[in-house]
Parts: sequence; structure tokens; C-alpha cells
Amino acid sequence: MRDLISEKFKDHKQKYFFFDLESKTFSKLLDVITSKIACGEIESKVGIQLIKSFKSNRRGWLKLKAVRGRSNQYCECLAITESNIKFTVRLDCKEVLDAEVLDSSPKSLKLFKKKNKKTKRGSKWKKPDDGFTDNIDSPTIEEELTETGYELYKDWQEEIRSSGLTAHEYKLKYYYPYGYSKRTI
Repeated sequence: MRDLISEKFKDHKQKYFFFDLESKTFSKLLDVITSKIACGEIESKVGIQLIKSFKSNRRGWLKLKAVRGRSNQYCECLAITESNIKFTVRLDCKEVLDAEVLDSSPKSLKLFKKKNKKTKRGSKWKKPDDGFTDNIDSPTIEEELTETGYELYKDWQEEIRSSGLTAHEYKLKYYYPYGYSKRTI
């Protein structure tokens, strides 16, 4: 078993590997983090941040430290946080053999960075130079819309233009196919 694991990581300087969040590996890591928090060795914030980064990437990663044992071999692995706090986890060698190897360290692959950054209200963004124009001059697009709002607006306007109808005709055709009437009370 030791030779198979050595062969798997022979071309990699750092022995990091991915694991699935539904696996035994993740359960074992959660147990280790929980026990470290209960003993007071680490703050809960550190463990929570590590788990959040795993969930945002939809999988976790560990670093193989060594294969231990003679008759009952196991892999000693490290979970390393962004602030370089380390947790030791014992895994079955089969779990490590079945895992996908990382090409580099998690920090260099930017796995700790948050994927879904929310834009702050009033944040400055500029309209991309994508050739899209409309006939509205005031207020400017940057003042009125967010990046996501701009993309939706642009798609909507391009859909209307591709139909060959005016905006009013397009709305009447698709939203009021049977016509509409103004009713007064």
C-alpha cells in the first residue's frame, strides 16, 4: 500500500488531494475539528472558515503527511487552514488512493477565496465596452444598474431588437396576445 501511494504522488512536490464532502474523510475531519474546538485548542471561527471554503468549492482537500504502520497501515494527513493552522487526520490508505491529486497548493490555486462575492451597495463599476447602446441618456447605466442588472437589461433589449418589433409592439405581442383594454370605474 505504501508503494502505491508513493507512486501516486511521485511527480508532485506537495501531496495535496481532493475529497468529496459526502465521504468518510469529511466526517472524520469534522470529528477532529469538533474535538479540537471542545478541548479549546482552536477557536470555532477557524474550523467554520475551513468548512465554508470546502463548501464553496464543493469538495475539500488534505495534505498527505506520511503512511504509518506496518500491518495496519493508515495515512496521516493534514488539513491546513488559510491562516496555517493544522489538523491531523488519520485516513484509510484506500481513501487516499482513490482521491484526485492537486497540481499545486490550495493557496496557490486560490481555493480559499470566496466565489460569490456580493457587490456592496454603491460600489463603483463601469459599463463594459461590449458595443451595447440604448437611447436613454439620463440617468447613466452605471448610476441606475448593478452589473447583474445591466446584463439582464442588455439581454432584454437585444431580444426586443432581434424580434424586429418596436418595444411597444413586442410587449403587446408577448404579454397581451389577446389585447388589453383600459377600464374605468
